[in-house]
Amino acid sequence: MVLRREAKKRREAATAFADGNRPERAERERAELAVVEGYLPSQAR
Repeated sequence: MVLRREAKKRREAATAFADGNRPERAERERAELAVVEGYLPSQAR
């Protein structure tokens, strides 16, 4: 499913930005992840 792929990309990007000392970008990715997760069924999160 497209939304699961997008959620995975956002999680990985947030981790990479956090590890790369880019907290503002990591937070942006987490915010986008929250929006995507809002459309996923609860068992797919």
